[in-house]
Amino acid sequence: MKTEGNIVTVVTCTYNRSKLIGSLYDSLLKQTDKNFKWLVIDDGSSDDTCQLIDKFIDENQIEIDYIYKTNGGKHTALNYAFENIDTELTIIVDSDDFLKPQAIETVRNDYAKILRGGGTRYRYSCISQRISERGGNRRGV
Repeated sequence: MKTEGNIVTVVTCTYNRSKLIGSLYDSLLKQTDKNFKWLVIDDGSSDDTCQLIDKFIDENQIEIDYIYKTNGGKHTALNYAFENIDTELTIIVDSDDFLKPQAIETVRNDYAKILRGGGTRYRYSCISQRISERGGNRRGV
């Protein structure tokens, strides 16, 4: 699904996280502002991450760009992501995190305020939460 006027890219670097990344995807589907794209950089996963992301793409609910690369570590995946971002704003969300429903809307609205000269710059410390790999409990990040 292509959306016009995207100014936000949500970047997720992943490696063998097929059992966790679905929660992030679900949180992206629940965003009150769907004007974003999700860029997934797969750092050489050997599990079924690729097939899962392909399923998400086929659902056509949000715009998703998926790039598979040879494993090199998160830092190389992020560098690869930065080379492929074409929007003004970037939000990096780990594959075991999820976004609160108003996260994209909050970022876009506050960015608009900043452009108009009236916003605060450091507001986004609590727009995502982490899902613990040990039991799936959620806690603030």
